[in-house]
Amino acid sequence: MARKRGPGAGRKRIGKEPAVHFNTRIDPEIRQWLEQEAERNKRSLSQEIARRLRDSVDLGKQQKQKGPPAALGRLIAHLASGVERATGGRRWRNDAFTGEALRTAIDVVLQRLIPTGPIEIPETVKQNAEALARTFPAEQVKFYTTPEGVGRRLALGLLDQIEIAERPPLNAPSNERYSDSFYLLPRLKEDLEL
Repeated sequence: MARKRGPGAGRKRIGKEPAVHFNTRIDPEIRQWLEQEAERNKRSLSQEIARRLRDSVDLGKQQKQKGPPAALGRLIAHLASGVERATGGRRWRNDAFTGEALRTAIDVVLQRLIPTGPIEIPETVKQNAEALARTFPAEQVKFYTTPEGVGRRLALGLLDQIEIAERPPLNAPSNERYSDSFYLLPRLKEDLEL
């Protein structure tokens, strides 16, 4: 005779809304791969599938973002794929020729898209420079008020953050949102093979 569970028995759901049952058919190879990934990530198969579905939905939302920053990201990704195809499948992260070809492609695109005219220092940049003047030499502060200085400081800061980024805790609920430092940056680190 089958035992009945008592009221409130079973796994407890972490999060605000209760999980819903979802039944679907998948290829055996995909299931096997998902089981291996679940074991590697120390999750149940159900948790692994839920996490991957959530990631897929999040990626779809990111891809639907509009405006110049999102479009530029997609444009650079398209350029990188094209340059890698043009160089016989060499990856820009592993091959100096392909990397330089990508840099040139990005430079050409930006030269065409960036407006020309007199360069005026934004108020925010001036305020940041005043704050930096308390700790940095005047020559360095002056550099940080140029477009090159602002860009270099932001790029190097982001690269430093990516290099020290860690993956989110494996036991975190799949519906929990992470800041960039816990969610986006570790993925960038992995994808960039840093």
